[in-house]
Amino acid sequence: MNKTNYDAMRKYDVQIADAKRRGIAWQLTFDEWWKIWMQSGHWNDRGRNRGDFVMARIGHAGPYRVGNVRIVTQERNTSDKQWSAETRARMRACINRHRDKLIAARWPREQRASQ
Repeated sequence: MNKTNYDAMRKYDVQIADAKRRGIAWQLTFDEWWKIWMQSGHWNDRGRNRGDFVMARIGHAGPYRVGNVRIVTQERNTSDKQWSAETRARMRACINRHRDKLIAARWPREQRASQ
C-alpha cells in the first residue's frame, strides 16, 4: 500500500468515526467515498479551516451516502441555513442535554445567584 492510499484510508476512517460520534449513519464504502473526492477535484484542499473543502450532507440530514453528499467549502457548509427538521430536533436535544454546562460556562455561579 502506498502512502497516498494509506493517508486516504486514515481520512476515511476518521470521517466514519466523526459521523458515528455525531450519531449520523454512514453508508459509503471506501471506493464510493474516494470517487466522490476524486470527482470533486478538491482532495488536496480538504480541511476544517476557512477556504477548505469538506464532505457535507445535503440539508444536513440523512446518512452519508451516494446521492446525499457533496463537496463544498467549509463556509458553505456552515452557512447553509436549510436545516432539516431532523437536524433541528437533534440540535435542540443536544442543547437540552448540555444546558447546565452551557449556562455554567457563560455565567459564573456568583453571577447566577445574584440575578
